[in-house]
Amino acid sequence: MARRPAPAPPAGTPTGTPADASAGAASDPAVRRDRRTRRGRGPWAAPKTARAATRRDSEPGDGPEPAAPDPEAPDWKRATAALSRRDPALRALIRRVGPCTLAPRENSFGGLAGAIVAQQISAAAATTIHTRLWSLTGGRPPTPEDLLRRRETTLRRVGLSRQKIAYLRDLARRVRDGVLDLAALPGLPDDEVRRELTAVRGIGRWTADMHLIFTLNRPDVFAPGDAAVLAAMRDLYRLPEDAPAETYEEISARWRPYRSVGVWYMYEHLHALRAAARGAPPPAPRDRAAPATLTGNRG
Repeated sequence: MARRPAPAPPAGTPTGTPADASAGAASDPAVRRDRRTRRGRGPWAAPKTARAATRRDSEPGDGPEPAAPDPEAPDWKRATAALSRRDPALRALIRRVGPCTLAPRENSFGGLAGAIVAQQISAAAATTIHTRLWSLTGGRPPTPEDLLRRRETTLRRVGLSRQKIAYLRDLARRVRDGVLDLAALPGLPDDEVRRELTAVRGIGRWTADMHLIFTLNRPDVFAPGDAAVLAAMRDLYRLPEDAPAETYEEISARWRPYRSVGVWYMYEHLHALRAAARGAPPPAPRDRAAPATLTGNRG
C-alpha cells in the first residue's frame, strides 16, 4: 500500500507554534507523560476550537455541520471583556477579530522542536522543513528518539543546519533522559518554566515565552522581544518606529492580568495587515502554532 504523503503544517502557527503523535509517538515515554497533562492534538495543527471557528465562517451547505465547542478549551470571555474596557484600540481589534481561540497544545516536544526549526527562516521554508521531517517518521511529528537515531546527513537533507540539528538533539536528549520533564512544566511558575527551557541549547527567552502562551496558555505573559508583536502594536497604537521599550511595556500593562490574550490579538492583527498587503481578505482567527515563522526571532 502506498504511504500517504506527510501533511503540511498550517502556515504561521507559537511554536508556533506548537497533529496527534500517534503510532511511534504512542510508545515514546516523553509523549505519554505529556499527554497526561494536556489533551492530544499536536505541535503544528490548529486546535479543534480553531478548526471549528473556521468551519463556522462558511456558508450553510458548504460542508459538514460545525463541530461542537471543545468543552475543555479555555474560555477567554472575561479576559476580552476586561481588555475591551481598559483599552479602546484593543476593543476595536477584538470586535474585528472575534473571540480569542487560544487553546492548549498537546505535544510540548513537537512545539519546542518546531520553534527551533522555524528560527530565522521564512514561513515557507519552515513549512517545507516541517513537512520533510514528518515524512521521515511516516507522517507524524518526530519524537526525541526519532531525532536522536537519525544520521546527521539525513537531517541535513531535510533542510536543517548543523547548528539546528545540535539544538534539536540537545532538546531530545534532555527530554529522553528526564533532565527536562515536559509533563512537570504545567505545575511550575512562569519564571521556573523559562529557567527549565532556556537551559536547552537554542531556546531563549522568546521561545520560552511562546511556550508559556501558546502551549501552556499562561494568561499573563508579554513578549517584549517579539518583532511581530511590536510591529502590530506600532500599527495599532500609531507608534513611531523608534518607540522605546518602555512605551510597549506601558501599553501592555493595561492588559494585565491577560497580557497573553493581548499578544494573541497582536498576532491576529499582524496577519490581517499582511493579508491586506497581498490584497487578500483577513484570515479566519485561529491559534498560531509557530509564531517564529512570522517573526524570525532568534530563540
